Amino acid sequence: MPECIVCKGYYEAGRPCGRCGADNRAWEDWQRGERNTRWPLLRFLALHFYMPWVIAGWALLFGLIGIVWPWGGVKPPFLVLAILLTVVLSVLTAQDVYAARYALREDALLQRVRRGKARRAGAARPALAFLAPAIAIVVTGALTVLLVRSSFLWELADWFVFDDSSSASQIDGTPEQEHDLSTRERVVRAFPLMCLIAYVSVPPTLAYYSSTKVAEEYARRLNERVPQPIFMREALLVDVVRREAEHIAQRGNPLEESRHTGTSATMGLVSRVWTWDEMDRRDDGGVRMTAVVADTKEEESITGQVIKRSVRTVYEVQADAWGCITSVSRKE
Repeated sequence: MPECIVCKGYYEAGRPCGRCGADNRAWEDWQRGERNTRWPLLRFLALHFYMPWVIAGWALLFGLIGIVWPWGGVKPPFLVLAILLTVVLSVLTAQDVYAARYALREDALLQRVRRGKARRAGAARPALAFLAPAIAIVVTGALTVLLVRSSFLWELADWFVFDDSSSASQIDGTPEQEHDLSTRERVVRAFPLMCLIAYVSVPPTLAYYSSTKVAEEYARRLNERVPQPIFMREALLVDVVRREAEHIAQRGNPLEESRHTGTSATMGLVSRVWTWDEMDRRDDGGVRMTAVVADTKEEESITGQVIKRSVRTVYEVQADAWGCITSVSRKE
């Protein structure tokens, strides 16, 4: 069964959602249009001029140029591996963002109703996408400093990464003397590797940032066509949680069960009145609600006299942003 775009409940196609009453016809048309598109990923990337794949293409071009310069001091197998890794990561990044496009839209909308730590954590994700290229450059510099200052890492790089034939033309000295190179000489020799690390890290992060911009435009267009999620409509959210909480509470209430099972001293539940007293939004966009339930119970005494007794129960109900109840606690 299809999933409702408003409350994530399952519904029968072509009919309103039985949980929240939403009309999902626009959502069904949107999905149908995507299924009928031959290349949905290309249609998605076209919203931002195919920029993630343009970045992957430029990465391939610069990688081929870099084999000649400035990566002459690195062994060829590492060069080929770096080019393949960079291009593949850039392409896969766009595909991963496309696969998560609905979740990214929901997270962006949830950010409008989040509070406290949840709001700060949600704001950090877009900022991280924006800062990812700069972070990659900083990490490249840190790795270079670590390589130059660590004798152990330098020896590993000297054995497995550096091309001895190219390094010999840059720095004069025998292999025994290369372990005693000055800091400046190590930086000069490590420069090709530093450029290679930057090449592997920067284009995928740029592709990721560009893909998130595509996802933002995709979400904007989708929001114009489909109903808002339930957490954006507080009255609907409260109504759904209230109905489901009453159903859960009645199903597990011993007074309600007495109507069906019965005991020698119990005649059953006469009436029940729900009074929803408090409602508060949680930090994650959900709700916390308090209900006072007044039950009137009839009991038969040993003399045969019918006695009515009032029972007052307080329920605290917590639900997530989609109206799914996470806990119902009862206090007499």
